[in-house]
Amino acid sequence: MYVDSIQRHYDVNLGPGFALLNRFFPSSGRLDISSRMRNFHNYLYDALAFMPLAYLVGLIVRQLRTNVLLRILIASVGIAAPPILLEALLRYDIGTEFNRENLLVGLAIMFGTTVLTLLYHWLNQHPFSQPHLINKLMNTSATLTCPVCGFGNVQIFFEMTNIPVHCNVLLATASEALNVPRGDMQLGFCAACGHLYNYAFSPDLMTYTQAYENSLHFSPRFERYAEELATRLIERYNLHGKPS
Repeated sequence: MYVDSIQRHYDVNLGPGFALLNRFFPSSGRLDISSRMRNFHNYLYDALAFMPLAYLVGLIVRQLRTNVLLRILIASVGIAAPPILLEALLRYDIGTEFNRENLLVGLAIMFGTTVLTLLYHWLNQHPFSQPHLINKLMNTSATLTCPVCGFGNVQIFFEMTNIPVHCNVLLATASEALNVPRGDMQLGFCAACGHLYNYAFSPDLMTYTQAYENSLHFSPRFERYAEELATRLIERYNLHGKPS
């Protein structure tokens, strides 16, 4: 409370945003308590409070492997809960009234940051220059079938384009290495049987020659791994003395 005379007094609600701003940018003895600055303080506090939470909500929703409706529901709860809980806490802890404007600002920050987080990671994984993305947008109604169990609603969860077909080919020159055959990868997950499959697989690109080298028996680390694996299987399934 600020009192400039016995007859007149003014209540000044500085709020946590003012304290936060003054903590990092101390004033030089003069405080601007106008309504314009109070709004700025409130918006600053809401942004610093809700943006990290919204970013976390976006990351969680992005990692979910459920259907779209459930992800939308989880995202909605994650976006709405922090502003509502903060307003409820302020109302019941310090007696302030439920501020609809602060609630709407918090919801807007949560929603905007969550959407931007999802969009940012989606664009990083699916650049618009990739031809398969254009094809996917033009043919969104196509469904993929599991080659193992026949389930007809396989979800693509990872995509890469223009990657080398082989990873164990020994080449004589750098030019040959830079011009190896390339293909795409679209990994799909079948929720019915758990099978993972590359739906962009092209058998025509698979050409094995004498240049393909995948032997690992010269690696001490791999030899140790193979011995430990054999020992573990023998102990687990009681294979002592049985023919290999």
